[in-house]
Amino acid sequence: MAHHLFNKTNAPVFAAFFMLIAAAIVTLTASPEEKINGQLLFPDMQKIMPEVVAINLDKGNEPLTLVENGRGDWFIGEMDAYPADKAKVERLIRQFSEFRVEDIVTSSPAAFPKLGVEEPSGAAATLRVSFVDLGGKMPVSLIIGARAGENSFYARKDGTLRVYVIKGAFDYEPNPAFWADAKLVGVNAAEIVKITLTDLQTKPAEELVYFRAKGGEPFSYKANFKTKEPILISDAERIAGGFANISFLKARLLETLNENDIKTVFKTEAETANGDIYTVNFVKVGKDDLWVEVLSSVAEVNKKTEGWLYQLPLKQILALLPPPEMATE
Repeated sequence: MAHHLFNKTNAPVFAAFFMLIAAAIVTLTASPEEKINGQLLFPDMQKIMPEVVAINLDKGNEPLTLVENGRGDWFIGEMDAYPADKAKVERLIRQFSEFRVEDIVTSSPAAFPKLGVEEPSGAAATLRVSFVDLGGKMPVSLIIGARAGENSFYARKDGTLRVYVIKGAFDYEPNPAFWADAKLVGVNAAEIVKITLTDLQTKPAEELVYFRAKGGEPFSYKANFKTKEPILISDAERIAGGFANISFLKARLLETLNENDIKTVFKTEAETANGDIYTVNFVKVGKDDLWVEVLSSVAEVNKKTEGWLYQLPLKQILALLPPPEMATE
């Protein structure tokens, strides 16, 4: 009866059966490259992160290191361990956890320079991003190359030859200050009830105080120096507004400077209705360099700013200073 098993009636069944077998064989013999397409590049990212203590971003001659303190706070190694902007670091981690393989293009080292995935060096504009764990190992290390299309780029896992097209957003800025928590002070100008300006270059120091009652009434003033011209009350509103957004361009650890080269020449202080005080000392370093020191009675602010000097954008400096001759017309 066996010769009756395969006949025209059973042919479609056998055809379907053999198609299923063939599909299974293709699946079992498919290369890792074929099976990985569309999958997460680093599927274990969330498991890895609790052990990560540093993130290295290496462009050959522009190293940048973000260091974690074990409590979820990040710092910038190239800025004397200045606090990093946690939101920016978390965005970097999230981007890596969302990378997906769109294609695998080559495993030939000859193609690396064209795709921008050669070893980072002074001559090569490539970037290696490595997540370093407590044992010094790098469970995630990726060389990021040229753009491959909209929202995609070429990349190669460190130590391997396979080059992927990765789908996903990735933003990188080599300037360490970009990663810093650059916002120093943000005070609602309407809450400021007293502004004190002190010129420390005069003997005795000249002082101008703007003040107003709680509730946002217009400022008035008093001064301990003689002037024939009226004080501009509008300057008080301008200076109060300057405390709403103090962000820096550069930061420098105070203890790295020679004490003899530092001289405070002017001080601007603001006090809020609830008694919080914010002080900006204008400091000359050497002959011409102007930096500021930011201190506050607010513990959260002072913890970050104490012991540092900052360079502010010119617009912010002008907002915190009176015009010449202590705000006279």
